[in-house]
Amino acid sequence: MNLLPSKPVGYQPLDANLVSLAGLTYAAASFVKMTGANTFALRTIGETKTDLSLNLVENTALSTWIGSANITTLGTIATGTWEGASISTTHTDAKCTDATADNTATNETSHTTVVVDGDFSSNGILNRTGAGVYSILALGTDVQAYHANLAAIAAGTWTGANSITTLGTIATGTWQSTDVGIAYGGTGQSTAQAAIDALTAVSGATNEHVLTKDTVTGNAIFKAAPDGGDAGAGTTLLFPLFYDSLTQGTWLFTADAARYLNYNCYNGENNDGDQINWKTYLNAGTYTLKFLYSKSAASGIVDLYIDAAEVASFDAYNGITVKNLIGTQAGIVVAASGIKDIKLIIDGKNGASSNYYINFVLIGFYRTA
Repeated sequence: MNLLPSKPVGYQPLDANLVSLAGLTYAAASFVKMTGANTFALRTIGETKTDLSLNLVENTALSTWIGSANITTLGTIATGTWEGASISTTHTDAKCTDATADNTATNETSHTTVVVDGDFSSNGILNRTGAGVYSILALGTDVQAYHANLAAIAAGTWTGANSITTLGTIATGTWQSTDVGIAYGGTGQSTAQAAIDALTAVSGATNEHVLTKDTVTGNAIFKAAPDGGDAGAGTTLLFPLFYDSLTQGTWLFTADAARYLNYNCYNGENNDGDQINWKTYLNAGTYTLKFLYSKSAASGIVDLYIDAAEVASFDAYNGITVKNLIGTQAGIVVAASGIKDIKLIIDGKNGASSNYYINFVLIGFYRTA
């Protein structure tokens, strides 16, 4: 009967290798190195790096490594952007390249050698003086650039461009385009007569108008000139019989030897608001109004207007009848020359008067300034 225990699976008999391994003592993180036949030794990480000839390797991630000053040789750099110091001309082949340029022999944007005679210490222009040779022209030096428009200008055949919107003083030449409008110093017309019409507003004039200067604005305008005389004479007389329109009331004209000019005009219905109107031309200026009328116990108050402005008012009431009175109103200013509406309106009455009559013979405007 065999009383010895059975040999376990994977059992290794005691030998020199096991004895050497058993004799190793832990000191620090290390590797086991076989140094000879049946001989083992512990090697630290640093010793292992030397044993593996990795003593020149640094533990650095390539994804964040920025390079080293010791790198002196590179292959072809296909992509990227150079942002270091300016590259000296001693380390370039002087090849001028631009991503948008046409780098062909005819355009001469690429040369084996480029020699610049001068420096860029001041502003200037790069000037080609020979094959691959350039110099610096100071600003202000005469140069010639080629362009089709420049060539046309030099030849005197350039006709201009729509983009030109500002010009200096055109000293010579003849304008042959569209008519220049009045707002831009022209007449907007192509004939002399049409130009006169446009500049003087003659379209509103007739054969009875003359061109004259307006004393207020200083402008040339057409003014009415009866019988060809001077427009807007100094005295204007308005006779009742030659009225323009009646706004209210019935106006009567009677003979009366006791009145100047032997006649009289009055409002037959004698109502408040009775109105008679004339149209006449008044030049701009200052006037005195004179009103030839009568007073009586049955007369009202009369107002006189030039257009919409009341310029005079007379109370025609009197206890007894008085004929051939002249009412006067000075200092009436007419701001602008033109046809005016003259209005006579009954405007109430004196409290002592019994009615709204007005008896008159004549209205006169006398220009004083």
